[in-house]
Amino acid sequence: MVLMAFRYLFAAALVFGLNLGLGTQAQAAPRLQLHTVELVGYVGKALKIAVEIPCGGEFYGLVAQSDDRGTLRLAAAVNQDSIVCTSMPDPREMVVDYLHTTGFKSIAPMRLDSGPNRVNVARVNDLRMTDGKNGRRLRLAYESKCGSEMGALIRRTGEGRLEIGYVEKVATASAYGIACDGKERVRFVTALDPKEKYTVASLREKPASLRKAFYVRLAPIDPASLAKAATGNNGVMVRYQRACNEAPVGVVVSRVESKNDRNRVKIGVLVARYYNMPCVKGHEAAQWETYGDHEIKIPRGTDVVALASTTGMDALTLLEPRKLKRLEKNGDKGVALSYVRPCGAEIGAVYARDGRRKLAVAALARRSSTCKARPAEVSLFQPFVAQHVKASDLHPMRLSGSPAH
Repeated sequence: MVLMAFRYLFAAALVFGLNLGLGTQAQAAPRLQLHTVELVGYVGKALKIAVEIPCGGEFYGLVAQSDDRGTLRLAAAVNQDSIVCTSMPDPREMVVDYLHTTGFKSIAPMRLDSGPNRVNVARVNDLRMTDGKNGRRLRLAYESKCGSEMGALIRRTGEGRLEIGYVEKVATASAYGIACDGKERVRFVTALDPKEKYTVASLREKPASLRKAFYVRLAPIDPASLAKAATGNNGVMVRYQRACNEAPVGVVVSRVESKNDRNRVKIGVLVARYYNMPCVKGHEAAQWETYGDHEIKIPRGTDVVALASTTGMDALTLLEPRKLKRLEKNGDKGVALSYVRPCGAEIGAVYARDGRRKLAVAALARRSSTCKARPAEVSLFQPFVAQHVKASDLHPMRLSGSPAH
């Protein structure tokens, strides 16, 4: 999408170890250390820098940090291999043409400690351009890992394409394995010129296996299978169609909130499509299977219809709830999910079983090409989980990887 001169792509992470056959292996994040940069000069408006890359290291991107005095400070993020070698550092010069060099009073190297400056790459939950009293700026929301903030990580991944993350210096507690209950923080990236034409996306973690790369979509539903969903007896079990390289993620329930359709519910099945896994010859045809959950109860007399199927890898995003609780609303007992609303329309909730057979829940949204609303924490209430299911048996659907853009 085009937001002024920026094009926006959001890469939400959502591979989870439920029934996707992925196990619990986390995705590989880069092992980054910060290194000092030397400011060599300018080539037009582009900044020329020099970095000494240590043996076994690879330049990954720039870390930029600005202050209220109009100074932009820079450091090099180096992906440090675990291989030990004794060669001398390799000095390299490079031209950085994506920085907003005219937007600061001065540009200087970032002050770094003398020892190893290992940093964590935080997950970016939301990335968008916003208008405010300080003009048009790139806004990101990230999950803090309880370390010292070092700045925005800017990585060039192609001609005119940048991926953005946020890095924190490894906290002492994290270094010794002490749990960190990190909270979401919002920061603005001022190092980039919003007038330039860049494709800007959140930083993708590298999948552990290309065979596990996937995107999610809503599968076609057999309407005849929905007839029993509103009996209130056996839960929601529907027939859906999947390809040989697709696996079910969960059952989707969408409640229609309009005055004329309060008794209408839409049901779907979310599947993960592993697009790098070819079908075995002779088994390319799609199959009809049954999927659902006996603890999802649709009130008797409800008009149940199928959610329309989707195609393509950019349509849907799965959102991990920040809070999940049972409550009563307008006489209905149900489940409330609190999550950060992205640029897009809410579809409903996704229900699945985790490895312990507990009920895992997430929100499902459709990404939009136009977005003016600021990110905000919103609540989604659904009265469809059986009343005897305890709050302790409900869990947010844990996200641990990166699907396709």
